[in-house]
Amino acid sequence: MGASKQIAIGLGRFTRWGLHSVAHRPASQLPGRVALAIDPNVIAELATKLRKGSIVVCGTNGKTTTTNLLANAIEASGQRVLCNREGANMAPGVACALLPGRWADWAVIESDELSTIHVLPALRPTYLVLLNLFRDQLDRAGEIDHVQDTIVRALVSSPNTTLVACGDDPLCMGVAMRAAESGTKVLTFGMGEDLGLEPDRVPEARFCQVCGSELAYDYRSYAQLGAFRCPQGDFARPELDYVATDVRVAHGGVELTVADDKTTARLGTTFGGVYMAYNVLAAYAASHLASVDARTFQQALDDFAPDNGRLQHFRIDGRDVTLNLAKNPTGFNQNLSLLAQDPAPKTVYVVVNDNFNDGKDISWIWDVDFERLADRSNAVQVMVGGHRANDLQVRMKYAGVAAPVTQTVSDALAATLAQPDDTSLYALCNYSALAPTKAELEAIAKTGVVAQGEQATPVPTPAVSATPHTHSHNGRTLVIAHLYPELLNLYGDSGNILCLRKRLEWRGMGAEVREVHVGDTPSFADVDLVFIGGGSDREQRIVCDFLLEQREELAAYVEDGGVLAAVCGGYQLLGDSYLLDDQKVPGLSLVDLYTDRGSPRIIGNIAIQSDVAPQPIVGYENHGGRTHLGPGVRPLGRVLHGHGNDATSGFEGCRYKNVLGTYIHGPLLPKNPGVADWLIAHALQRRYGNAELEPLDDAAELQANRTMLDRLC
Repeated sequence: MGASKQIAIGLGRFTRWGLHSVAHRPASQLPGRVALAIDPNVIAELATKLRKGSIVVCGTNGKTTTTNLLANAIEASGQRVLCNREGANMAPGVACALLPGRWADWAVIESDELSTIHVLPALRPTYLVLLNLFRDQLDRAGEIDHVQDTIVRALVSSPNTTLVACGDDPLCMGVAMRAAESGTKVLTFGMGEDLGLEPDRVPEARFCQVCGSELAYDYRSYAQLGAFRCPQGDFARPELDYVATDVRVAHGGVELTVADDKTTARLGTTFGGVYMAYNVLAAYAASHLASVDARTFQQALDDFAPDNGRLQHFRIDGRDVTLNLAKNPTGFNQNLSLLAQDPAPKTVYVVVNDNFNDGKDISWIWDVDFERLADRSNAVQVMVGGHRANDLQVRMKYAGVAAPVTQTVSDALAATLAQPDDTSLYALCNYSALAPTKAELEAIAKTGVVAQGEQATPVPTPAVSATPHTHSHNGRTLVIAHLYPELLNLYGDSGNILCLRKRLEWRGMGAEVREVHVGDTPSFADVDLVFIGGGSDREQRIVCDFLLEQREELAAYVEDGGVLAAVCGGYQLLGDSYLLDDQKVPGLSLVDLYTDRGSPRIIGNIAIQSDVAPQPIVGYENHGGRTHLGPGVRPLGRVLHGHGNDATSGFEGCRYKNVLGTYIHGPLLPKNPGVADWLIAHALQRRYGNAELEPLDDAAELQANRTMLDRLC
């Protein structure tokens, strides 16, 4: 070992000792940062002390739980394991996990998906377990195809690594298919039967990874996971190497029978949820490959008691309290499914922050099925907190849920204690909100003191009306055409449709939403408002090909004063052309504008001043395009904070006749009710000759708008 490597490891270990023993602070990353700063190749050097190998676990959801369960099982078999149990899953956390001791049998390492490109070439793991891939932190991680590309490149850089992938996930199998072409050995796991559960909305992975055809399913377990197949026959779920059958999923736990080509085992855990069934299955498969028998694995399951905030349980003043991580639509929807299986009354405290490790863009909350919380038969009261509490409150309002804002879990617990004795508390937090909520609950559990803050309210009362009073408007109805929602819903764009529909209904008017899908031949003759959302480059190209066939009718609609709102990728489609990679792609030529590419990508919160709305328009932008307006096209507004069309003009979006185009999502309309009402009023004027709108109680929407504006300007 060279001198630099010895110094790197020595200082890393000294830093770790100092943090643990002197400062009494967590030491999950800083020692690794110190070691890597001295020797960038220190992970490869530390990997040489592993006698049997290493297993890396990655995927969007479930990494920490699966990693810890797998590490526990291997340790229970009498083998020595190094593991980053706290979930520090980038290169510094991996290096830190490998620092202790002179040898180990195995390293069980959680890795962030994008960090695999740094971890795998250095560690050269024996196995990479790929749990799932969902849309997550688009501002940091990018679109899913970028994540897939990164994992494939990481596997190619570690040619002796076997991929153990979820065969039920088309996105995981897309990675597996490409990696196998480069020589990677692939094993798969999944559910061998229909679990009979209500499927979630599927915002991604609806299309074949080979030909782009829409996938068919024999059954789905959750999100896009299930028995999928391409109708063209070129892509399908493989024959599974580890298959689960006789699966029983309940609030009180999960049971499943797991079989490979030689053994069969019945497993059970007291942690519920179908996602936990997948975590158990993945951990069992990997532990089996590490020579752990089924009895030992079940013992590890029996002893598994999370203390890291993932499905962590507390008993406080006679009440059950469950804390869990929820950081994207799929994770939240699975938590909501778990709540629905609990028949007891409950308080649900939802906390969303927007620090760097959370992702600054929280548009994904509009793809969470919070409408499930409006089921009053399940006796749910909801409270919201975190940096984006006001945005959550607006989302809950449109879901039909009154959710007061409170900033501490103590307040939520106080509200729970004011309810009947069997009422429990569920705290669902994203990344940076998890640790402080966990610390607060641990302090309460230790002292028994529930310290209520200034905003505490024993029995929550609606801060806004979840179902505003409606007025009669003589039966007026608007027809809203939502173009290709299965392809253009990257940034919670369905929230814009929900906002328009609710604001019409709250005024006593009708809203007929017509979804236009791939293969449909839409007519715009009786349409009052058209909405085009944002999508990835691939989906945007597919949509444009279909829309070009309808270009003449859509252009006639626009020229006749038809109301059209286009967001992000949909905004680019309005123009003469845009760039896809380096290829110039023809647009719809509805508005005199064009889009080219620029660097770097424009990402961040944005605020603009526009005469469309009485308040500044706020939201989020995430685009590589630079859009340039022709002489007859007005910008939507002047940039107050952010970048806008091209980062230099000082303007954002476009206005042409009754067309609005913008890069602002988040989504656009709920937090900017003036824009929603502008669209509605112009559609009413065109259809009925009367654009008068009665005011609504927009206190929650305007507070969310004002809170963000205060942060930006």
